Amino acid sequence: MTESRVAKRYAEAIFRAAQDRQAVGEIGDELTSVSRAIQAVPEARAMIKHPEIALERRLEVLNRVFSGELEPETIGLLRLLVERGRIEELDNIVEVYHRLADQAAGIQRGEVRSVVPLSEAQMARLRAALSRRTGGTVTLEPRLDPSLLAGIWVRVGDYVLDASAGGRLETLRQTLMEMRG
Repeated sequence: MTESRVAKRYAEAIFRAAQDRQAVGEIGDELTSVSRAIQAVPEARAMIKHPEIALERRLEVLNRVFSGELEPETIGLLRLLVERGRIEELDNIVEVYHRLADQAAGIQRGEVRSVVPLSEAQMARLRAALSRRTGGTVTLEPRLDPSLLAGIWVRVGDYVLDASAGGRLETLRQTLMEMRG
């Protein structure tokens, strides 16, 4: 997903409000839930965005569905997005918000690819090693990738560790090519 300036502005604003209330996690969870709920019902998203439906009606539906369920900051953001015709930015806002929350908490997200699922013990050792290397807490999203042949491939921020069989073969190929030429 691409981060827009609009999404960044809204995310920063609600993040600051969440920090002020010490509700960063709660509001983050709500934003994720609302985004998923709207994605799950395309008719709802279309209705909320539809320019021919009166704004008051769209806001009424939004309030009926979410009021009482969400923190005031979350429902306020949703109302603002609908009023300004920016509800399509919600997914980007959620992504930026979580990135800001991670950054404030010293958490770095990454991914690890492997041919077979890694055990919890292997994941724990990998997280610990990466946390030592990066100086922060690392969380990893595991993904299966049969193209690796064997080994693992890890990315955390700008740091990439390619300990896959394919990566090692590529390094060997490049070394041999350099020796030839």
